[in-house]
Amino acid sequence: MAEEAVIPYTTPEVGVTDPFEAECSNARKLVLRALDSKIAQQDDAAALAAIRLASKLANNLIQNPDEVKYTRVKASNQALQRSLLKVPGGQDLLIAMGFRTIVIDFEEHWAVAVSPLSLRVLQVAAEGLAHYEQLVAARAEQKAKARSEKVSGTNAHREQILAEIEVRAL
Repeated sequence: MAEEAVIPYTTPEVGVTDPFEAECSNARKLVLRALDSKIAQQDDAAALAAIRLASKLANNLIQNPDEVKYTRVKASNQALQRSLLKVPGGQDLLIAMGFRTIVIDFEEHWAVAVSPLSLRVLQVAAEGLAHYEQLVAARAEQKAKARSEKVSGTNAHREQILAEIEVRAL
């Protein structure tokens, strides 16, 4: 009886990824989860305001990573409060984008520690935000178009009925 050659078992290398890319992938999932399950579910105006402000924060940081004024924003900022923090999912989105709360001179701020990883996470977030901005804007435009068609259709229907009444009256 011939001996069979035994092939030693080695575990397959499944999904060996760069930790940098793994972190970016995780951030993408968190950003999309916040956008899809919470922010995009709000009315279109609130969703667009939240998405646009988050996009502005991300793009300002990406374009000017060395300027301190773009690395943090006061939590008491009215625009931040109204457009992002008061919207369900807004805080989740900021956290997914890499923002953390810090206290400076007894005031709470949302801040990002600028690094190559945080800038890449912000880039990933900006891409997701741009996509969702287009989706929500298209949805809002479609609703406005349907609303105007309904109003004009109602007016056309009303005119048709009035014309029929006038014909019968004669």
